[in-house]
Amino acid sequence: MDLIDQAIAFEKEGHQFFMDHAARVSNPTVKFILESLAEDELKHIEYLEKLRDGSLKEYQASPGMKNIKNALEKAVKQNPHFLADDPSIRSVLESAMAVEQNAKEQYTKEALAQQSPENREFLEKIAKEEDRHYWLLKNLLDFYENPKNILEDQEFQYYEL
Repeated sequence: MDLIDQAIAFEKEGHQFFMDHAARVSNPTVKFILESLAEDELKHIEYLEKLRDGSLKEYQASPGMKNIKNALEKAVKQNPHFLADDPSIRSVLESAMAVEQNAKEQYTKEALAQQSPENREFLEKIAKEEDRHYWLLKNLLDFYENPKNILEDQEFQYYEL
């Protein structure tokens, strides 16, 4: 199995992870976030398949982060302590952060192994998107542990881009 096939398998595992956890959480905002991250993993699979088949034209970051920010804005307006209602959120966020950190490291490693500058750039972009996912989850965990206005956090703003 080559690197791209391994990456596709990795993304499928990530998708399943997020869907499984989304099915288990009761908080609708967290469920939406996990489902959005699962959708991003499907987009990554699509791009990787195109890369493998030689039909990739360009990579575009998913709109998931903007949708997640909108969901967070709504949740915070309705209940500034919306995460505190579900004690299982902490373990879900920590597990999800580990998935995203592993994904970032995997894509960074794969990018370095690429001979093609286009393939290297593509994998670096996916690594950056996985990093954005990690920081979103990290910000949520920080918010869970010490509620503040997550939407004004500079790191969240940066990773929204």
